Amino acid sequence: MLFAISTAGLLRAEELAKSVNAEGNAATNCVSVDKLATGENVLLVRYPWRIHEKASIEVRLISEKSEFAARVRPLRFATLRFDPTTERRIYGAFDNALVRHADWNAEAGGLDWRIIARGNHLGRAAAWFVNVPKKESSLIGTAAAFGPLESWAIGDRLLMLDLPRESSDPPGKLHIWFLRGEKILWREELTWPGRIEK
Repeated sequence: MLFAISTAGLLRAEELAKSVNAEGNAATNCVSVDKLATGENVLLVRYPWRIHEKASIEVRLISEKSEFAARVRPLRFATLRFDPTTERRIYGAFDNALVRHADWNAEAGGLDWRIIARGNHLGRAAAWFVNVPKKESSLIGTAAAFGPLESWAIGDRLLMLDLPRESSDPPGKLHIWFLRGEKILWREELTWPGRIEK
């Protein structure tokens, strides 16, 4: 199944790379949902991401009916620090992500994070950092940070992001932030149809 997903992702990446080359530099600051041949939805980010140092992307999925959408902010994950033991474990898990799936919990910035390392749809080693707020938290919705962006790149102006499978099944409103360090360079919102549309 993993091979089938990676193959679908790679085939779609080839198609998208050709279309981006044909379009030139016209498309920027554009996030859209794209469906792979497997039926699984992914996010496409058309933006010259590589020109920014310490660039990161965060997403947060909330219910479309939430009355607190205006309060949604990024967690600025790239500025948080795990303890040294966890950081070493993250690097080791990333290095081995294509041969061994890793999944565990750790704390950073006073928040609990689920760390997932495995191959993504482009057949590359990738890491997801997922925060599901506790009931008593003032945060809403499931947040995810992607790292490093090179793992998700089809080219210098196009990224294909797999949302974490375990937290992107339901449909809802997706908030997306592109950050350079702590600074938000842009944000977008879109309707997320669910990881696999019913």
